[in-house]
Amino acid sequence: MTEPLSLQIALAPVPESDDLTYVLVRIAPQASYTSGRRPPLNFGIAFDRSSSMAGKKLQHAKDAACAVVDLLSAQDTFSLVAFDTDTEVVIAATPVTDPEALKQVISGLRTGDMTALHAGWASTGIEVGRRIGAGTVNRIVLLTDGIANVGEQRPEILIARTRELAKRGITTSTIGLGQDFNEDLLIAMAEAGGGNAAHIALPSDLEAALIAEVKDAWSLVGHAPTLKLKAGKGLQLVQVLNHFPAETAEGFQLSDLRAGIPINVMAVVAATEPAGELEIMLEWTSTNDAERKSLTAICLPAEPMTPDAQAMVHKMACLLTIADLKRQAVQCLDAGRQNEARGLIIRGLALAVETIARIGEDHLLRAEMKALDSLEAELIRASDVQATRKQLTYQIFATNTQQFPRNLIRL
Repeated sequence: MTEPLSLQIALAPVPESDDLTYVLVRIAPQASYTSGRRPPLNFGIAFDRSSSMAGKKLQHAKDAACAVVDLLSAQDTFSLVAFDTDTEVVIAATPVTDPEALKQVISGLRTGDMTALHAGWASTGIEVGRRIGAGTVNRIVLLTDGIANVGEQRPEILIARTRELAKRGITTSTIGLGQDFNEDLLIAMAEAGGGNAAHIALPSDLEAALIAEVKDAWSLVGHAPTLKLKAGKGLQLVQVLNHFPAETAEGFQLSDLRAGIPINVMAVVAATEPAGELEIMLEWTSTNDAERKSLTAICLPAEPMTPDAQAMVHKMACLLTIADLKRQAVQCLDAGRQNEARGLIIRGLALAVETIARIGEDHLLRAEMKALDSLEAELIRASDVQATRKQLTYQIFATNTQQFPRNLIRL
């Protein structure tokens, strides 16, 4: 069978440097390689029912969970764990053979008291873990509107345990509702879990967010991918512009691989001799057979590239550099230096303008400029700094994962 994905490489010189080169590694899964079949889904929801979820939040969350059940079939498994001060396995992992019965159970959910976030997520992991099987996509969605205040609360522990679960084949995605949750924790858990992180301002948008998670899970072709970049003799790996979770012996941990959606990784290298080469090694677990797969490619930074390929590389470098400026802006906001944060956003705007002048008109860069304009306006108003911080952190996550529709980026 044809490999479900390919490694593609593009190069461009770093502006105003004589010895540095951008190397863009594009991990490109095929749009489809399963003849239209979708994998069985093992889907669990860690459902926050703390007191702050009372009213419209709870009702919309229940409606969203019911909408998920309506999408599933008898080949799929569904579970739901509700958490407040305590946790309750409301629906143990079960095949979706009687969706109306499951929805009736969901409709009976009521709010409780505090937020045992770790215990709720961990209990959902236990339920999903009961139904792991070859060819099955396993996913937890953690839905919360608050901050963990019962039980284990140390971010490093929650993140490490999310990563451990991902290694077992269970992805974690997170949905933060409103403005009072810890975005740093939820994004870090999604990164460690190989999943998505979403900020939902309005409860009425919860249904669309959960449905998107189901459809995203159906598109999965590879789980727990890692990428290793090894500079050979004559080449130095200077920097990786993406901020992936810390590199391990296995390589950088990437988000899960979706059909037709590329992941772009940008490195900066310095050649000490013309023959230097960069070895690129990708590993992932196939959702088809649960076996570990690998691909290797060799990059020669001295290779000539077309103007279009170089333009695309400069665009990716610009977007990732802007993400880093946003990261610095978040640090300024945390320190109460809003004017400095605004200055960093203005620098991002200038970089986008400069890049368009270099490579030509581009709708992704125009969209980034629009987002930066909006952020600057919010910083001028300074009416809700916490909401602005959330926007920044989720925009950083979206850019850093570098998952763009395949029609937007071509090599």
